[in-house]
Amino acid sequence: MLVITNPNDIMNKELVDTLSDTEAQELLKGIIIPPQPVILVAVMQEQSKSDGGCPREIARLIKTDVGLSAAVLKTINSAYYGLRNEVDSIERAIILLGIKNIATLVTAFSLRNIAPALGMEHYWNNNTRTAMVSNYLTKRIDGIDKDEVHLYSLFHDSGEILMMQRFSDYHETLQLAAAPDENLISIETSRYLTDHMLTGALLARAWGLPKSIRNAIGRHHDLDIFSSKQLSTAELNMITITQLAEYIIANGDTYFKSYEWTNYKAELLAYLYLSKDQLDDLLWDVNEILLKSE
Repeated sequence: MLVITNPNDIMNKELVDTLSDTEAQELLKGIIIPPQPVILVAVMQEQSKSDGGCPREIARLIKTDVGLSAAVLKTINSAYYGLRNEVDSIERAIILLGIKNIATLVTAFSLRNIAPALGMEHYWNNNTRTAMVSNYLTKRIDGIDKDEVHLYSLFHDSGEILMMQRFSDYHETLQLAAAPDENLISIETSRYLTDHMLTGALLARAWGLPKSIRNAIGRHHDLDIFSSKQLSTAELNMITITQLAEYIIANGDTYFKSYEWTNYKAELLAYLYLSKDQLDDLLWDVNEILLKSE
């Protein structure tokens, strides 16, 4: 039996997958991990078939949920995709985006449904922007797996949602962490004896997300990700692209003046082979897209 007394002890990427349900629940301190939604299970089962799944069947599954259908169409018609003509059918959306991208969107909207409570709209809008900008950056930076980054960026802070539901003072925790030189993970651990990286990684495990995404979620706020050699290239790609997306969206907001960004900004840009001029170009281009999407 694996005995763990501190959530920081399991940040070794291999250990999240070795936890039993009982051990995980002990570390979660009463946080509830919701089961994978039925429609998501059906879509993922169809997608996993040897032939890649039947677009017509996936469209049928999506159309059983009116809200999900509307959300998929709204997303594909947003400025992020830059389509010339409006898409008005799920079948057409699947043809244009591909089954893998549609499955990612279904996963994203399923995640959104676990916390429909009032006051979450700002969180979800920011989460959507981050995912879309991350997706855009994969087109501008070579050697990045677009599908992995998109799914990871949607889920990377999902643990925060579950902690908001469990702890009534969690909004206060986020406000404290936004101050310069503060660390969200340290504050979470001191207050709750757990953190949103662990919670998010366990949610990703319960929902059957790929291991590389679970690993990246479990380490995405660690300052030693470049030196520890515990993450694969694919996992580092997901973390760095999403961190860069958040920085570009914030465009100098005080949140990103925290010691976390300050301390590994240089390593992140070096890892992605980005110069200051290239970063400025990305800032300009992404902000134009964000303005069009408003």
